[in-house]
Amino acid sequence: MSGRKSRNKGRGAEREIVNRHKALGIAARRRQAPGLADTPDDPDVLIAGLLTAEVKRYASATGRWGTVKDWMEGHDLLFMREDHGEWLVTMPWDWYVALLTCWHESGCPTGFVPDYLAAGGPAPCSASRRRRRE
Repeated sequence: MSGRKSRNKGRGAEREIVNRHKALGIAARRRQAPGLADTPDDPDVLIAGLLTAEVKRYASATGRWGTVKDWMEGHDLLFMREDHGEWLVTMPWDWYVALLTCWHESGCPTGFVPDYLAAGGPAPCSASRRRRRE
């Protein structure tokens, strides 16, 4: 695929993810403004003003992508990590929507994410804290 077609395909995938979130009532936008230089650290999409996302789209399940799809077959979640690395979780879109919707509707504060990321610990929802106290 030529550079322009590949770039347009990637931008289209980013717009699709943004629009899927907006359809759920969750604010989302492409992070990188058109015309600005991309850097490897720039996320593709910003969700709910807090979550950064990298968006990838492939023509077919080959190579590593095919391996991930094979591992997911028949399972709800895939946990992966390199030795001494951080855990990554892969899940189907429907599971992600259910979790995001639950978080959004539960009234979890938006301020917990930066503190959580900075501290590296669990990010409890305010609704979960209330349930534990009762």
